[in-house]
Amino acid sequence: MHPLLAVVLALCPGPAGGAQWSIERGHIIAFSQDGSKALVSGQGLQLWDAASGQLIKRFGQRSADAVAVSADGMLGADAPLGAVRLWSLATGTLQAAPRYPSAVFPVRALAFTGDGKKLLAAFNDGFIQAWDLPDLAEASSWQEGRGFSAIAFSPDGRKLLVSSKMGIIELRDSFDGRQLGSWRTGSPPAVVRALAFCGDGKRFVSTSESISFWRIDAQEPVAVSFEPKGGSKGKGPQSRPSDAITSAACSSDARFALTGHADGMVRLWDDVKGNELKTWDTTVFGKPTNVRFSPEDAWKNVNQVYFLPDSRGIVMARIGGIKTWDRSVPALLGESGLARPPDPRAFAVVIGVGGYSSGLQRSDYAAQDAVAMRDLLVTRLGFPADNVALLVDDHATLADFSKYLDAWMKNRVPQDGRVIVYFAGRGMREPASGEAFLLSNDSDPAYPEETAYPLRTLLARLEELPARTSTLILDACFCGTGPRSAQAPGVRPLVTKNWTAPDLKRTIMLSAARMRQCCAIEPRSGHGLFTQAILEGLGSATAPETDPAGDVEGLYDYASKRVVAASADRGSPQEPEIRPSLAALRSRKMAVPPAPNPKGGD
Repeated sequence: MHPLLAVVLALCPGPAGGAQWSIERGHIIAFSQDGSKALVSGQGLQLWDAASGQLIKRFGQRSADAVAVSADGMLGADAPLGAVRLWSLATGTLQAAPRYPSAVFPVRALAFTGDGKKLLAAFNDGFIQAWDLPDLAEASSWQEGRGFSAIAFSPDGRKLLVSSKMGIIELRDSFDGRQLGSWRTGSPPAVVRALAFCGDGKRFVSTSESISFWRIDAQEPVAVSFEPKGGSKGKGPQSRPSDAITSAACSSDARFALTGHADGMVRLWDDVKGNELKTWDTTVFGKPTNVRFSPEDAWKNVNQVYFLPDSRGIVMARIGGIKTWDRSVPALLGESGLARPPDPRAFAVVIGVGGYSSGLQRSDYAAQDAVAMRDLLVTRLGFPADNVALLVDDHATLADFSKYLDAWMKNRVPQDGRVIVYFAGRGMREPASGEAFLLSNDSDPAYPEETAYPLRTLLARLEELPARTSTLILDACFCGTGPRSAQAPGVRPLVTKNWTAPDLKRTIMLSAARMRQCCAIEPRSGHGLFTQAILEGLGSATAPETDPAGDVEGLYDYASKRVVAASADRGSPQEPEIRPSLAALRSRKMAVPPAPNPKGGD
């Protein structure tokens, strides 16, 4: 998945407005397990591509109270007016509509089991029903005798949380109702308004007049946040019905919670101290009835939260992995004022190759790196979205490389423009010549000259552009081993000829490591170590002028120090490189060569 869709807020109808994610009366949303598709209940059902925001198809006629998507993304379920229906998402056709004894009651929650063998529904009267797939034969059912104020299925559908009106939260087996755990919300107990499992299924969030983070294996909450009432944040709960929490969501790493409120507010919280990180007033769009995180872990390190304006039904907040919380709050809150206005002369090709059709081992976090870089260029550095080409995984073949690096840039970049090319993935050197190559999704390390893209060719293409500045950022290495390199079969790492860099007159290349060094990844942030440092440098609230097409020396200095220090702690040296050298760059500033004439001639 392109991890762009990090938070989605489904809203009641508001004033007419924007075009993206234009969902009439859209109020319930569910994601496929990989986050690539979103099923929305509005006027009927709508299936959306979560990465591009494009509508795939519409089907059904009625608005539903609950929706769900199977783990493989092939089936969807909805429940209009208490009538559960099973749909093929590939064709938009109805597969089955079972009968059951509780059809007169609305459905509060739907869930597929993780193995795709069962569908479950929880009804407002406390009736829980399970069906076998694909024929929807009744499998089991039970009754929650006391009724509930809130309910949530676990990510795998096999457990559910229920809360009675007495303020007791219970963990139950979804199929037979056996109690597996229980928690009291306080003394005196408070009515729980919303429950939400976190993505690991081991933690959950509850909301009453406060937001509490819980662990399944502990009786006391990890953190408690008092809902702010009229500026009284942290002073305890107060009674204001307009502030009532209508829905809640928990991120898959359990670090963040979202709450939707009856007064139209949406709030983002952390689980460390229970702090409220941000409040959005969505009343101009309509009151939030449903808040959701997508399954993608793109928010482990957060830089920005912002809305794509669509006042007809969906407001989307995107969180692109950039920085750690203790340094990123100004950027997160969108109050730093550092975003640059769009520059029509700015163009970028951003490539992340994590998966390989040729059978190479996956390069972890490469695709996430590319998406985070693209988001930063568009949201902070003034690159218009239409001027940034994003090539990820199976859309990053050698043909795609050639199309965008050879032709697309040549045909679009204007005189005095600025260009960035970013690559995250595997690099390699041809053992006989020592030439360096960037591996595409379909590259074969045994035949780099025929199936991979030469680094020398890329630099030549950048040198030929009429741009004022061209910057190449490489989070790839050429040591022959590790998560960002590869080698020809039968060749030992480091047994290759040296690669001689071309003389760069107009281009600057920032590399993750020296040619014979390997580069590391940072699992805690979900990025390459070098990319993490580059993103931090570019998004730093303390360095507003940092720009890969501007103060590249400052960016290199910042990223290099971070990477060298982090790699030293790991005992595996990694030293980023800049070409030309810093001394050569300083000389270049004093005598900038004229840009090539795109039409030829003198």
